[in-house]
Amino acid sequence: MDNDSLLTLTFFAYAPAMGFETYTIYVSKSSQSNVTPVKTVSDISDVTISGTFVSATVSGETGRISSITHRGMQLAVDVNLLWYNASDGNSVSSQPSGETKEGNNKRKEAELLLGAYIFRPNSSTPLSVAPNNHPLQTQVVPGDLVHEIRQT
Repeated sequence: MDNDSLLTLTFFAYAPAMGFETYTIYVSKSSQSNVTPVKTVSDISDVTISGTFVSATVSGETGRISSITHRGMQLAVDVNLLWYNASDGNSVSSQPSGETKEGNNKRKEAELLLGAYIFRPNSSTPLSVAPNNHPLQTQVVPGDLVHEIRQT
C-alpha cells in the first residue's frame, strides 16, 4: 500500500513462446471507467475472494488470510508476515568473494562490494510486521481479471 499511483492497469496478454509482444497504452477519450473499488477489511466480518478454482478468506479479526479453498477442499491457514533485521556489512565482514588476482586469500576493498546477495540476519528470531498481535491493515481488491489482497 506504499504505492503512490492512483490507478493500476491490469490486462490479459498473449505472448508467444520464446518471443515477445508489444502493447501500447493510450489515454481513452471515453468517460467510461472500470475502476474497481477497494474494500478495507475490518473487524466486522470476514471477506472472501474467489476465482475459478481457488478462494481465500481474510479474517476480519486479524486481517490475515485464514483459509484457502481449492475445488471444494478447505484448508485452514495462519499467514504471518515476518522480517529479519540485517547484519551490517563492513570491510571485515562483508559479502564473500574469491581469491584476488595475486592468488592469495587477501580481499581487496573493491571485491567486498561485488558478489551475490547473501541472507545474513543479525538474529535468528524474526520480527512481526504487525507487532503485539495488532491486526494487519488489509485491503481486498476484486477485479475482472485478478483479485488482490494487500496487507501491511
